[in-house]
Formats: sequence, structure tokens, C-alpha cells
Amino acid sequence: NALTTSEEIRRFAASVFLSKEKFILEKTNLPRQSFYKELLEQLPKGNQMLILFPELFALKKFAGDIPLYHGDLKETEKALLWKSVRDGKICAVAGTRAALFLPFKNLKHIVMDFEHNESYREKRQPAYHAKEIAEKLTQILGASLSIISASPRVESYFQASRNNRIIPWEN
Repeated sequence: NALTTSEEIRRFAASVFLSKEKFILEKTNLPRQSFYKELLEQLPKGNQMLILFPELFALKKFAGDIPLYHGDLKETEKALLWKSVRDGKICAVAGTRAALFLPFKNLKHIVMDFEHNESYREKRQPAYHAKEIAEKLTQILGASLSIISASPRVESYFQASRNNRIIPWEN
């Protein structure tokens, strides 16, 4: 039933905003576009949200109408988006790991989708993992972090289960 599904998504999205860190374990496929649309609708006015994807393919497939930030943008497009984010004119951005370094004015929520994907790791210097940067941003800015994966990295699953932060998605 589509109505039940949209209501389930609405309730599930609301639960994501209730704590500082959540680990969403996909037991069945999460309807991503509907989920992200619902998160945007529930984002308080004036707040900003960043949705991270490991690769351009997933970014373009699941981000919907959310402005995109990635390495294939022209420099002028990057500059315009950078300025809009800095000025608080954009409430949400979907991007690859480089989007973590955008100058958000009021970043309050980060979603890291497909957390298990190795593309989140930058091997060139300065080497980093996007999850570590996202966690540091949440500490600095007082933002919350939601991690989504169907097959999480062992260390992420262990940490989330130890801290009782796992929310299963299944419908």
C-alpha cells in the first residue's frame, strides 16, 4: 500500500532527527528518493543538511532534486554552489566526499549513504575517511549524523551496536 509506505517513511524520517547519531541498517531496500524528500520536508527552517554518496553514479541516481556537488562540476558551478551554501541560500546539498568541505552556514544534519563503500576513503595526501570528517563536523557544529548501509563495515557496526544506535529499516 503506497499510503502506508509514505506514512512509514514519514515516521522513519522523523525518528532520524531524534538523536545525534543513528546507524540505519537496511534489511530491505530503503526507498531513498522518498526518504530524502521526507527528510528535507522535516528539516527545520534555516537549518542545512548534507547527504553524502560515495560515487557520482549513486549521487545522480538517488539525490532527486537536491543540488549536487561533485568533482565533475565546472569550476563556475562549484563556485556558485559554494557561495549559495555559505550564504545559507541552499538548505540541502547531496555530494561526494568533497562536499564535506563546503562552508555551511548552519549545518545540522549529515547523512552518509552506502557507508561501507571504499570510495569514502581518500588515499592521496592528506589521506582521510569521509566518516571521520563527518563525525568531527558533528562535534564542531553540533550537527547530527545518520549512517546508512545494508552491509556495514565491521568497525561501524560494532560501534553502533555497542552504543545502541542501530535502527533497522524493513518494510
